[in-house]
Amino acid sequence: MKPFFSIVIPTLNEEKFLPNLLSDLQKQTAMNFEVIITDGHSEDKTKLRAFEYKDNLPLTFLEHIRSNVSIQRNLGAKKGNGHYLIFLDADSRVASSFTKKLEMNIKKYKGLFFVPTLRTDDPNTETQFVLDVINSFFELSQNLGRPFAMGGGMVFEKKYFLTIGGFDQKLDFGEDYEIALRSYQWGVRAKYLKEVSVIYSLRRIRREGKLKSYYKIFISTMLYLIKGKTERKLFDYELGGHLYEKSRAISKTPKSHFDLIIKRAKKAFNNLLKEEPLTN
Repeated sequence: MKPFFSIVIPTLNEEKFLPNLLSDLQKQTAMNFEVIITDGHSEDKTKLRAFEYKDNLPLTFLEHIRSNVSIQRNLGAKKGNGHYLIFLDADSRVASSFTKKLEMNIKKYKGLFFVPTLRTDDPNTETQFVLDVINSFFELSQNLGRPFAMGGGMVFEKKYFLTIGGFDQKLDFGEDYEIALRSYQWGVRAKYLKEVSVIYSLRRIRREGKLKSYYKIFISTMLYLIKGKTERKLFDYELGGHLYEKSRAISKTPKSHFDLIIKRAKKAFNNLLKEEPLTN
């Protein structure tokens, strides 16, 4: 029988984090889905770890020579058999009721594009407060002409996703903002689901440090609000689970690199003064 969901998970060297998510999916109370892992040429044991779950999950493992999150997500979307596509990051987590609640909410509210609530894997109340603010902004933004959504949590009706062209494969950063805006311009706003949540990993923030991470979020958000897009070259956005090994953990931002970010940000904002904001 055709699954209700195709869960698409792009990976790159995720042998450490991917098993946690697959274990969560293995425990779902509603097995109404298939899992499609699209790997960007991992050099670790990602494939081996994935196949350890093949007996308990309807799992397909696809490989692509390029590690590009948009290309990998689009590849999984095209190969999926589900009515709806769920895009999850390899380091995210979900509760055992995730797919059951999600199907119930989709049938209740009906729509082509949904965004679950983000929860944190950090017990620190300050961190969850930041995510609560982001969640509120996600919901509010759907009516502001500059809709937000996180790529690792988006849910699309498959035919609609393919009709609008999927994620922009030319973007290295901000592909989630871009597709949310493009969907808005097609007349489809994301329906925010408070009753369904995805546990969002803070590993990038832990690696880069809060100051640098929040700064990037702030700058990219401001650029998006003003221009309707994010600057492709504004920040380095490395991909891969190998970046988060304990031996490579980074707690502080090197001064020279932070200065470079400041310089790029100033240049971007100076350019904003020369351009008119994007209108719908």
